[in-house]
Amino acid sequence: MSPTARRPLVVGALVLFAALVLQLAFAGSYVGALHEPRPHEVPITVVGPDASAGQVAKQLNVLQGSPLKATTERTFGAARDRVEHRRSYAVLVPGNPDAGRARDRRSRLYVASAANRTMATVLPALFERLVQEQGAQPVQVKELAPLPAADQGGLAAFYAVVSWMVGGYFGATLLGMVGSPLLRSRRVALQRLGGMLAFGVLSGLLSALLLQQVIGVLGSAPFLQLAGTGALCVVAVGASTIAFQSLLGIAGTGLAVLLFVVLGNPSSGGPYSPELLPGFWRAIGEWLPPGAGTTVLRDVTYFDGHATGSALLVLAVWAVVGAAVAVLRGGRGVSDAQAEREAMAGVGAV
Repeated sequence: MSPTARRPLVVGALVLFAALVLQLAFAGSYVGALHEPRPHEVPITVVGPDASAGQVAKQLNVLQGSPLKATTERTFGAARDRVEHRRSYAVLVPGNPDAGRARDRRSRLYVASAANRTMATVLPALFERLVQEQGAQPVQVKELAPLPAADQGGLAAFYAVVSWMVGGYFGATLLGMVGSPLLRSRRVALQRLGGMLAFGVLSGLLSALLLQQVIGVLGSAPFLQLAGTGALCVVAVGASTIAFQSLLGIAGTGLAVLLFVVLGNPSSGGPYSPELLPGFWRAIGEWLPPGAGTTVLRDVTYFDGHATGSALLVLAVWAVVGAAVAVLRGGRGVSDAQAEREAMAGVGAV
C-alpha cells in the first residue's frame, strides 16, 4: 500500500485512539469520583455556650476519618448566618442530657438541602450512626434551607451549568469550522471571540427564560443574574476552547472535553458536594468552570448571592486568559503548508 493510501488509515486510527482515551477517561473520572461518597471535613456549626459547644465540637473533630470540621457559635442566629454565607453545611444544637423533657434531651441537626441534597442526606445518616454507637438520644433533623418542590433533587443548577459547558465548547468548535481552516490572524481570532460573546449573551438570556418561564425551576434567582451566570459560563468555556484549538488544532477540542466534561462535571459539586468526593476531584473542582458555575448559580438561586466572589473570579480568569491566548496565537501568520503540518501534528497529539 502506498504512503498516500495509508495516510487516511493512520489518521483514522489516531482519531479512534483519541476517542478511546476520552471514553476510558470519562468512565474512570465519573465512576472514580462518584461511586462512593464519603464526608471529609464537612464544615458544620455547633451552637451553645463556649464550654459545652466547644466540647462537642472537639469530639466531632476527632472522629475517625475526619468526616466533620466543627466550629462553634453562641447563638443559633450566628450559626444560621454561617450556613447562609456558605461557610457551613449544617447547624447542630446539642441536647441537654439533664433536661426533664425528652425533647430537650434530643440534639437537633439543621441541614440545608439547597446547598447540596446529598449532603443533607449524608449528615443525618452520619449522626444516626454516632447515636447508635454511643447509645445517645436520636438526633432530630430539621430543614434550614429547603429545596423547592420543582427541584427536589437539587440538580437543576448543575444541569443548567452542564448545558452551558456544552454550549461553550460546541459553539467554539462550530465557529472554528467557519471560513478557511488554514486562515490565522488576529482579526479572525477576534471575530471568533466576538461571535462567542454574542452567543454567550444570547444563550444566557434564552436559558434563563427556558428554565424559569417554561420549565419552572431556579425561580428564586434574579433573572439577570441567572442569565449573566449562563453567559459567563459559556464565554469562559468558549474562549478557552478557542485558545486550546489555536494551540493544538483538533486536539484542542479533546482537551476542552477532558477538562470541562471528563474532569469538570464530576468534580463540580453538583451531584455531590466537594467534601464528599475523593481527594483529587475535591482539589480540582473549584478551579474548573463547571464547579465555579455550579457554585455561582446555586448561591445566586438559594443564598442571595453570598460567597460567589471566588467562583466568579475563576470563570473570569478562564474567559480572559482564553481570549488573550487565542488573540496572541491568532496573530502568528503561517503558510498553508505549515498550517496543514500543524493540523496533522494536532491529530497525532491526541
